[in-house]
Order: sequence, then structure tokens, then C-alpha cells
Amino acid sequence: MTEIAYLNVEEFAELHSVDPQTVRRWAREEKLPHQRVKGNQISIPEIEGGVWVSDRPTITQGRPKETLSPNMEQAKLRKELALARRYEHQLDVELKKFILAVDVRREWMQVIAEVKNQILGFGSRMSAKLEGRSAAQIEKMLNDEAERICQVLASQN
Repeated sequence: MTEIAYLNVEEFAELHSVDPQTVRRWAREEKLPHQRVKGNQISIPEIEGGVWVSDRPTITQGRPKETLSPNMEQAKLRKELALARRYEHQLDVELKKFILAVDVRREWMQVIAEVKNQILGFGSRMSAKLEGRSAAQIEKMLNDEAERICQVLASQN
């Protein structure tokens, strides 16, 4: 007489590619031969070939392969590809590989506002300094101030 090997719920679920909760439900509904052991644990006899017959569910190794038409197979692949692209895009956004357009616009609006403020304040900052200077001195001072403004703006980015 051969000795029967027993599996716990997790082992049985992994072997047959089903969720452990499904195995517990089958046992509760008496659709799966089992016995309760220490601490009300479920123990299921292992059957060679992995097939249960009779009024119980038929369990095979893994799920049976679906037979799909070529069009359905292509549609399924397109869907999986679209989902993978969507997931990768979300991941890239989370990892800051992409900068959202709204963020770019916000940053540029801040830069534009700063440029505007620097340009509008240019005359009032320089008018008193330029009084009584020669043309060459005025040109140099204006160039220096323009360079300072550019440096300030460049340091903000």
C-alpha cells in the first residue's frame, strides 16, 4: 500500500496556480478532499498528475491555455503593450525622468517675471550712477549691469 503525501494550502495553491483563498473555499465547500490537522490547518492529499475527478473541481497544472483567434491574440498583445507603456511612463514621472509640461510652464513664467522685474528696474538703478559720466563709462556701466542681470538669471536655473 502506497503512503499518501499531504500538502498544506499554500503548497497546493502554488502547485496548481490558484489563490490560497480559493483552496480554502473549495475545502470549506467540500469540493476538495482534505482533512483538518493540528490547529485546524487544512491538509490535502497529493494526487499524482495533479487532477481531481468526480464532482470536485478539475485541477490541472496551471491554467489551461486559452485558444484565441489571431485577431484576439493581437488585441491582447496591443493591450499588454499599452499597459506596459503606461506603467513605464508613470514610473518615469515618479522618478523625475520626465518633467510635466505644467512644471516647465511654471518655471518659465517665474524666469520671465524675473527678467521683467530686472529690465523694468534697470533705468531707476542706473540713472543716478550714469549722471556726469562719459559715453565710454556709461557704455561700460550698462554692459556690466546687463551682465550682472544675466548672471542673476542664470543662477536661478
